[in-house]
Amino acid sequence: MFFIVVDPMGHIVYLSNVEAGHKHDATHWNECNVAKSLEEFYEDKEHDKWKLSLGGDKAYPRIELPKDWDLYVTMTAEEDNTKGDKDNHMVLDTNNDNVNDMGSEKTHDDMSDHDVSNDNRHRTPEIAKWRAVVERSIGSIKRWKILDNVAFLSRVKGPNLRKLLCVVCALVNHERELNQLSW
Repeated sequence: MFFIVVDPMGHIVYLSNVEAGHKHDATHWNECNVAKSLEEFYEDKEHDKWKLSLGGDKAYPRIELPKDWDLYVTMTAEEDNTKGDKDNHMVLDTNNDNVNDMGSEKTHDDMSDHDVSNDNRHRTPEIAKWRAVVERSIGSIKRWKILDNVAFLSRVKGPNLRKLLCVVCALVNHERELNQLSW
C-alpha cells in the first residue's frame, strides 16, 4: 500500500513509504511524517500569495497538517468523524469521548487527533473534483505494465519497490509535462 500527494495539475509531489498489509489511511499518513516533509519542501516557496491546502476523503479529517495549511475533506467526513457547524468547519463530536464512530472503544489511532480546529479544517462537496485529480494520477501510475508483473514485483523488496514507484511517478510527471496534461 502507498499513497501520493499531487498538486492541482496532477504532478506527483510526494510518494509515501510502501508497506504490505492493511493500515488506515490517516495512520499511514501520520507515520510517514508527510506534514513535516511538505512543510520543509514548501518552506522557502512564495506562499504569501497562496493559501497552501490539502484535500482528501473521509479517511483524512484528523491527519497531521503542515503548519498554517488548510484541509478540505468530503462531506462524508462529517457523517463518519465529526459533526459540523453552520459554516462547514470540522468540529469534533465530544458527546462520547471513549467510543469511536462504529460504537467500539476507541483505539490509539482514534484518539490521536491532530490540530482539529475550526479554522483550518473544512468539509465541502467541491473537493470531489480535486480528488479526481489524485485518482487520475493513481490511474496513470497503474498503467505502467511493470506494475502488473506479479512475478517480478514479488521479488522486489520494500525499499526497492518504493524506488521503482518513484521512477514510475517521475515518468508519469514527465509524460504529463510532455503532453501538457492537466486534470
